[in-house]
Amino acid sequence: MDGGRRRALIAGGARGLTQAQAGAVLGIKQPHISALMRNRAGNFSVGRLFEFLIALGQDVKITVKPTREKQGGDGGGGVNC
Repeated sequence: MDGGRRRALIAGGARGLTQAQAGAVLGIKQPHISALMRNRAGNFSVGRLFEFLIALGQDVKITVKPTREKQGGDGGGGVNC
């Protein structure tokens, strides 16, 4: 998700919330909303960030797919499991 879209979603997106209002909806303080809008996730886990998006009326979808082409000498540049 790009930074602009993330900021819009965290700030309340289509709901038109102020940072203070978004903080009230999410149960966090306004300075944390401000930090999130500046791409500073701080101590929030990925799961908690998803909860924020859901609380703001957003669906969260994660898509995993193969890379388009191999890169480098390791056969793909991804995580080996």
